[in-house]
Parts: sequence; C-alpha cells; structure tokens
Amino acid sequence: MNKIYFLFMLLLALFFTSAQSLKVEYEVQFKSKDTPELTGSSDFQSKIKSLIDAPQRHILSYSDGNSIYKSILPEVIYDSNKENDFDDEIRKNIYERKQIKIFKLKNEKGAYGYHNLKNEEFYQYVIPHFDILQTLETTEKILGHICKIAEAEMGNKNKAKVWYTEQINIKTGPMAFYDFPGLVLKVETRNMSIIAKKVEKDVGNISLETLDKNIKVYEGEAFAEKMRQLTN
Repeated sequence: MNKIYFLFMLLLALFFTSAQSLKVEYEVQFKSKDTPELTGSSDFQSKIKSLIDAPQRHILSYSDGNSIYKSILPEVIYDSNKENDFDDEIRKNIYERKQIKIFKLKNEKGAYGYHNLKNEEFYQYVIPHFDILQTLETTEKILGHICKIAEAEMGNKNKAKVWYTEQINIKTGPMAFYDFPGLVLKVETRNMSIIAKKVEKDVGNISLETLDKNIKVYEGEAFAEKMRQLTN
C-alpha cells in the first residue's frame, strides 16, 4: 500500500512539474553593434545609434514544455525631414528593427528561429550544442533565486557563462540557452549579455504563439544556401 501511495505521489508531482508555466522578461545587451549604413538627417541617424546602443527587452513564455522567446520591438523611427514625402527617399529613411522569434517545442532537441528576408518568411531549425567545461563552486542570487554558474563552450568554440536556478526546475532559457538543469536567468558571452529582470511563475491562461505550418523550415547547409540566395 505504501509503495502504491509513493508511486501515485511521484506521478502527481511529475504531472504538476510538466504542467508548469512561466513568463520571464530579460534585458539583452549586444556588445558587437551591427550598424546599418545611415542616410538622412543627423537627428534621424542619432536616434538610430541610440536605439542600437540601448539594451533590448525580450520575453520568454513557457507552458508545458513548449516555449516562445521573442524580442519586443521598439517604435519605427522615421526621418522627420522625410516622413511626409511620397518619393523613393522615404524608404531609405525609415529604421525598423527585425524581431527575434524562437520557438521551442516539447520533446524536440532543437528550436525554430523565424526569419523574414526580402519579404520571404522561413524558419531555421538548429540543435544547439554546449560542452560544460566546469560548474563553479560559487553561487549567485538573481531575483531571489540561487543560481549555479556554469562555464560552457558553444558549438562555434566561443565560451559562455550561464547562471541557472534549480529552484525553478524547468529546463528553459533565452536564445539557445534552454537546455541547462533549471531556468537560465543570466548569460554572458563575447557578443552579448542577458539578465532576467522579472519572473512570473504559474501564469494562468498563458497562450503561446505557434509555428506557422505554411512556412518552410531549413536546416544546416540548406539554410546556408537559402541565405546565400537571398543575400547575393
């Protein structure tokens, strides 16, 4: 009888763990700036540079093993000297940031990154690879959660430092950092820094955007070839 009760409670615990939902707001700072060629007034160019230098706001929404991670887009910037002109120059003097959007599906190792290039939509499927070099003995608190700190090497041989908390026992996190033993709250790499600013647990009635089945998925060399076709 005790054995049956124990198994029942274990299954119940597993059910509630898998049914968890959360929403995390991250602040993301890209260290290498991809600055476009700028035309237009000095005020227009100054606004764009300020926007590029500013940290971005990203949101991770997770429910029952599925998640979507996306950047929150700022307002479109118009050149004040060109906003009311109806000629070709208006197209040169608008700055609109492309949205980061990554879908992670339950029981799939990889994730789907959304792209929209030259008005063509497609997904890139990637399985990220990390080698844990070491887990540091020190811990750090982020938003009241005790985090372990792992030093990892990514597939491109770049190093990453990852803070994750096992106090929220859900394997998810920002960008490609979703396969650590707990919720990832902070990441440091050579190119970017990410830190959680707010965590909402057990979010009721959370609704996740889903993959568009009408959009084609590319992987590996097929994706590289697609990008060559659209950028050449």
